[in-house]
Amino acid sequence: MADLENILEHMETMDDMLSQKSISSTTGTLQTRAIQSVNRAQDLMELMIADKKELFTEPKAITQTVNQEYTDLTSGIKRIDSVWFISSSTSRPTYEIYPQRRSGAHRETTRISLLDTSSTTTGEPSEYFWERRNNRLYWDRDPGETDTIRVWGFYAVTDLIAQGTFLYPDEFLVPCAALAIKFFNLRADESMAQIDAFGQQFFGPVLHMYSRAHQHRSGDLRGSYPNY
Repeated sequence: MADLENILEHMETMDDMLSQKSISSTTGTLQTRAIQSVNRAQDLMELMIADKKELFTEPKAITQTVNQEYTDLTSGIKRIDSVWFISSSTSRPTYEIYPQRRSGAHRETTRISLLDTSSTTTGEPSEYFWERRNNRLYWDRDPGETDTIRVWGFYAVTDLIAQGTFLYPDEFLVPCAALAIKFFNLRADESMAQIDAFGQQFFGPVLHMYSRAHQHRSGDLRGSYPNY
């Protein structure tokens, strides 16, 4: 994978002023500003990645607390693709836990249905609600044990620092550098809508390619594959 210096070198190649100032090798105010611009470009890139279902999804494990209705998620998560209950004996997924679409509805099991012979409100969870501000999953039912849950999703990486590694495929390198130049030259009175449009333009092709990569078996069993 590339590092921050590679991105700064690409910025120099595309912008004469940055090349004259040698931001990739000369420390100082301009290099600091350039690094900040790269991180803002990476932030916008990650928002676009988060909008693509299953793209760069990876698993993170969280552990429930007995009788606590919520569990904190791993920091950096921008999108949840699926949530799985993990067997304590095999460390493999036992079943999928599905999202509850209404806030507060994770507590509906506290109301005893006439068709439900059990009044238990604790046990293995069947649904969750993602409370985003505090980055928590609220459970239906409350955990009866310290069970392990596997959360598949997209987790943003930390900001780049000097000599840091760019943790995305190389195809994202040039678009990130190009967008970073836009942030570097951004004026206080300039509309962010233009920056967003540039981001869609720069990252569109590579996002489309990687979004299609996991769909290589699309089509029916007879081998009739759709044309993209």
